[in-house]
Amino acid sequence: MRSIRVILALALVILVSVPARRAQGQAKKSDADATAIQQFVDGYIGDFNRHDAHAVASRFIEDGDYVNGGGILSHGQKDIEEHFVPLFAGPLGSATREHVTVKNVRFLAPDIASLDIYYDLTGTKASDGTANPPRPGLYAATLVKQKGQWLVAVLHEIGLGEGARR
Repeated sequence: MRSIRVILALALVILVSVPARRAQGQAKKSDADATAIQQFVDGYIGDFNRHDAHAVASRFIEDGDYVNGGGILSHGQKDIEEHFVPLFAGPLGSATREHVTVKNVRFLAPDIASLDIYYDLTGTKASDGTANPPRPGLYAATLVKQKGQWLVAVLHEIGLGEGARR
């Protein structure tokens, strides 16, 4: 009877410790990936703020999707680049994304992450050439890790109303 209790106690310790060790390993991996994702976001915002359409598009997977605040879909790196070229030459020519905050990173799998990225868009021009006021926005993005590098699979740009909770 005593040996059964010892065996059950050992089995319980093993059952509890294995998932705990596995979770610790995932947390460390997630911490490293969270840092890499923050660096990715900083790079993406830098490319946007430099008005580099090619660099922005290269942050997407080959067949990635970008949906702007007006609901216009661009599919694939070439289409995404072609979407940004006239915008950077026109209404977004002086635009920058400022006060960028990665509010939520959720790992759906070790190589898939969902992000909420808040920002203020400044320096945009209206169709008549006048300056628009700064406006808050949100990127809802899904990133995938390919060959050790985080890239955008899907990014939706959402304009937020004044006073939106962030």
